[in-house]
Amino acid sequence: MSESGSSALWRGITIRPRGGRTAPLRGFLLTESGSAGVLVAAVVVALLWANVDHASYESFWTTQLSISVGGHALEDDLRGWLNSGLMTLFFLVVLVVSAVWFAIVRNQEKEA
Repeated sequence: MSESGSSALWRGITIRPRGGRTAPLRGFLLTESGSAGVLVAAVVVALLWANVDHASYESFWTTQLSISVGGHALEDDLRGWLNSGLMTLFFLVVLVVSAVWFAIVRNQEKEA
């Protein structure tokens, strides 16, 4: 895959960062190596934090969060909210991808 200047090309779509003070950072993050570098840095920080100060790491994940409306409340710790949210996002993506796939297959069958 070729990249020219600060634009990133993905499946024929060219994305160019907007101008301004943060344009160099956005241009860097649009590249695969820039995004991978940020991900690796985040993993290293998380591993260090989890292994150096376990009490602070565990207290962060067990922070109680609640949403209450009137007399009703949903309450869980941060780990539970994040796990539930990520599972919801995963199944939403699976649903959308399968719907698109079935639409493509149905369209190909109609054309054949």
